[in-house]
Amino acid sequence: MQVSYPILGLGQAQDLVAICGGGGSARTGVKNTVDVYACPTASNGYQLLGSVDTGTELASGLAISPDSTLLAVSINAACWLYGIKYDGAKATSGKGSSTPFEIELLVKIRTDFAANEAGQSSVCFVGNRMMLTGGDDSVVRTWAIDLNANTKNQESSPALAGAPDMTPNIGDVVVGKNMQVTLVAEFKGHTKRIKQIHVDPFSRHLVVSSDEAASCHIWWLHEQQAICFSMSQEKALEESFKQFPKSRPPVPKGMKSAICKHQFRCVRFAPNGQFLITVLSPPRGDAFLIKWVPSTTSQIDSSSWPWTIAAIAVAGNEPVGSCCISNDGQIVATATASGEIQTFSSQNLAKVVRRKQPEEHTFAVTGMAFVPTDNSTAYRMCTAGADKRLLIHTVESTLAASSITLSSLLSTSVRFLISSGFGGVVGAIVFLVGLVYSHASYPSEILLDHPLRGWYDVLAYELQTPDANATLLAISIASIAAIVSLWVCMKTSVVHGLFFNGLALFGLSITSLYIAVEPGMAVNWSLDHVSLSSDLLEYKLAIVSGIACVLVLIAHAFLVLLLRP
Repeated sequence: MQVSYPILGLGQAQDLVAICGGGGSARTGVKNTVDVYACPTASNGYQLLGSVDTGTELASGLAISPDSTLLAVSINAACWLYGIKYDGAKATSGKGSSTPFEIELLVKIRTDFAANEAGQSSVCFVGNRMMLTGGDDSVVRTWAIDLNANTKNQESSPALAGAPDMTPNIGDVVVGKNMQVTLVAEFKGHTKRIKQIHVDPFSRHLVVSSDEAASCHIWWLHEQQAICFSMSQEKALEESFKQFPKSRPPVPKGMKSAICKHQFRCVRFAPNGQFLITVLSPPRGDAFLIKWVPSTTSQIDSSSWPWTIAAIAVAGNEPVGSCCISNDGQIVATATASGEIQTFSSQNLAKVVRRKQPEEHTFAVTGMAFVPTDNSTAYRMCTAGADKRLLIHTVESTLAASSITLSSLLSTSVRFLISSGFGGVVGAIVFLVGLVYSHASYPSEILLDHPLRGWYDVLAYELQTPDANATLLAISIASIAAIVSLWVCMKTSVVHGLFFNGLALFGLSITSLYIAVEPGMAVNWSLDHVSLSSDLLEYKLAIVSGIACVLVLIAHAFLVLLLRP
């Protein structure tokens, strides 16, 4: 699709794709604008939902919040924050341009304070109400967004409002229409202009940022200090040249080694946070795509957390400025300064064939993102370029599709078996705890004979008895718990699903302990009209559920070690 202006940035979230660009401050007749589209589907192309004119100010980049309600746009040294109201469900119902869509400017925030030629170069969201910005002053700033703030008698900080020759302080606010944005933290580990910022989509606490000094830092959002010092340009280049010796630039006469000017142009965490993709790109020559994995599953030393190189590939024989990862973490895509797009398998960075499109980019790709798709063997990818093209690509090949399908089926089967097993464990313990809790809560009405009385009544179709009702209620709750457990495991990674099951079992063990220690919930069952005191039953139940909780958490820890890439 052709637009009327060079595209400088692209953002995507849920059902929306946004682009920005224009002709700048010069009177070229090309407007400076931000356009928002509905994500293309297999049957429909891009559908323009709304646009905003930024006047004489050129929008150079943007980001959309995960819930698609906020749009942050980089304009000079400021971030313009827009609110979006959009009913995505109606867009897919075939109502076309009549779909309700509103976009409103909420506030303008100065985010960069370089002494000369200040400019915001990167913006990204952390969750739905926090964002990170970086620019020419080499500081990454964290902003908290409150859309329901009481702004009465509130005034914006002069520095954030755009006053010249001023710098902000932590805690400064800028006030908009019934909302405010607060500067909550600053990361000052960089020395030159920020290139890119990305946040681990899974944890939302781990941040990676790069700059023009060829440095790349990983840091915790809440600590604001670098925790990784081994991710150096020198180490990455040395490993890259070992694997691809022909890519090493020639050594000029009279010099002992070549001067390499590679920079970390692109940095991206995988959707599950288990690996990091970076692109080392020079002004001229081969660019390298590098996959990093953590040397340990979590940070042990408070000052360092080494990440090691797992795979390297040549991303192009010219500068690479854009990179993205598919929603399932299987495919990595890069784009060069001439518009060439390449796709790789994230497992070992082997090339994956991309289906050629009727229309391709002829100039630099300035933004790219994978969009949701229902096809497990094909991926749809949006790309935008300075050649005024907004395109959609399909990543699919016979070899790649078959391997992805096989691994997907195997992975899905294993995940289903493991998830079902632990879901059954959770359901069984929920049933046991629910049954005993019901009896302990109503000692004079339920299960007066023995614990199997409810089953006997259900099998005999005597469903109106208190015992049968208690048993059916316990079965219902256990079934719901097992289904929820299975759903969590299948929707997230297996190890994280097991962790949530462990937390559930921990809560059940607390409930069991409560039954055990509460005097008013003593359990006394009788059999054949002979009273049998079962004072230890509650404690046994607590021990069983507690052990199950510990075993699941231990299994989670071991599976993290075994299944991490």
